[in-house]
Amino acid sequence: MWVTTVRAFCRRSGRVRRRRNGITALELLIVVSLITLLMIILLPAIQRARERSRATVCRSNLRQLGVAAHQFESVHHTFPGPGYVFRQLLPYLEQEALARRFDRLDDPSPRPFGAVPVLICPSDPFASAAENHTSYRMNMGTDYAWDRYDGLLCAPKRVDGKGFLRAAVTVQMVRDGLSNTALFSERLVQPPVAGTSPGPSFDRYAQRHEMRFLWWPRRTYPANARNRLGADCQLRSERITAAIPRSDRDRAFNASGAYYMHISGPNTFGCFHLGAADRGGLIAGGNDPGNASTPATSQHSTGVHVTFGDGAVRFVANQVDLNVWQALGTRAGGEAVSLF
Repeated sequence: MWVTTVRAFCRRSGRVRRRRNGITALELLIVVSLITLLMIILLPAIQRARERSRATVCRSNLRQLGVAAHQFESVHHTFPGPGYVFRQLLPYLEQEALARRFDRLDDPSPRPFGAVPVLICPSDPFASAAENHTSYRMNMGTDYAWDRYDGLLCAPKRVDGKGFLRAAVTVQMVRDGLSNTALFSERLVQPPVAGTSPGPSFDRYAQRHEMRFLWWPRRTYPANARNRLGADCQLRSERITAAIPRSDRDRAFNASGAYYMHISGPNTFGCFHLGAADRGGLIAGGNDPGNASTPATSQHSTGVHVTFGDGAVRFVANQVDLNVWQALGTRAGGEAVSLF
């Protein structure tokens, strides 16, 4: 009854409201603002969740490489190396057919030849299994002098009349202990630079991807100056120009490119030991796999994953003490490595 009274009053007063069929501009603005706020809050969380998922895959890949390396060692009594590391590991990564195809090759050139997804970290957008890239490298050690490699990739071996040759590393050589010696870690793939010529335009491009490239420093460093090279390379004023990479440097199945070093810490810049003025004909990437400080790098913002000689995979932060990081890179340095 009271409803009828209200309606009658409204009719008499002429203030009957018509039903609204839409929303006002103010209400639309409020809804859009709320949606935008939710996106701002949720997107970083979604991105972090995706990166955690990618990092989990990356960690799993490195664990598989560690298992494969130990299976290889149980058969051959050495770790894989000193060359064609990932070709040697193919039978232990469930890639027997691809390994047989390589065995039949007359031309050992490292052209794309079969995809191996376990070698790709999904966090690196430039890494492609179809191009035979690898996101992972084997530990060369802490010295760029080829007769002093002290990691697990290879060891210098004196041969009468031939000087030093590279030999594979045995478990007995790892006197620091397998759990204290790095075996594999990550290295960012260099972006495609086909047809590029050295010069300012290439340097500007390289500076957008600085940690992916190796750089020519201002001066040449002697064989005993690894720490100075590693420290100077972190200064932009000391990095003169980027080296145009060889097309095979990031390929998994080439002879010598799948290495990294413990001269400078994780996610730092890498430099050749030859100065820019002395590079001569080496502008295409250097004439020796160990003539550059080549650090472990990744798209994980706070560090890199490392597979140790015992097969364990651990995440090492960028802030790790340099002495500890270098100790983890040697197989028989005698260092006492504390927790990191």
